[in-house]
Amino acid sequence: MRKPGQKERLTLKKFCPKCNGRTEHKESK
Repeated sequence: MRKPGQKERLTLKKFCPKCNGRTEHKESK
């Protein structure tokens, strides 16, 4: 797993393949 960094943040805001394209978790963060 990659550590939470700017790369992860960008993915969370756009689309997270790890979460199966679930952008809901980004709002929870």
